[in-house]
Amino acid sequence: MSSTTPEVAANGIAVIRKYANRRLYDTTCARCVTLADIAERVRKGQKVQVINARDGGDVTRQVLAQILCDTETDDSGMLNEEVLTRLIRLSHEPEGQRVSGTLSRALDRLSKRSPTERNNPANRAAAMLRPKGNVEARAVAARIDALEVRLRTLIARADNTTKRRTTNK
Repeated sequence: MSSTTPEVAANGIAVIRKYANRRLYDTTCARCVTLADIAERVRKGQKVQVINARDGGDVTRQVLAQILCDTETDDSGMLNEEVLTRLIRLSHEPEGQRVSGTLSRALDRLSKRSPTERNNPANRAAAMLRPKGNVEARAVAARIDALEVRLRTLIARADNTTKRRTTNK
């Protein structure tokens, strides 16, 4: 087995055992790994499953949450204190059950867009506000789409004006 290309379990999932001393052992390539190694695999599309070595329980979610929180090094991250607080509060509310599905759909939409589209502030704002469902919601969505087009036009005009001003100086 090569340490640069770890083998994967028959079901396509890399199995990692987590020991009490926080060591992580990749059973598919028989070596210790770090949280950064697991994060890199996930970024590349690899599925991982983390098993507690003591009791055999699945701790994948906890490890992935730890990886995500460890990457958030300042207040400008996507999981700032306000977002985390709201998620914790929602976790005990009936509406909280829908949060996972909503986040998943939003992430799916974001991942299908090009980096330029994802970074456009107008697109991000419109995606968050766009409702789904009944006739009234579709009417609101159409209005948001029209506003998004107008906003893009205004941003482009402002960018052009700024460019002209800087080149005329």
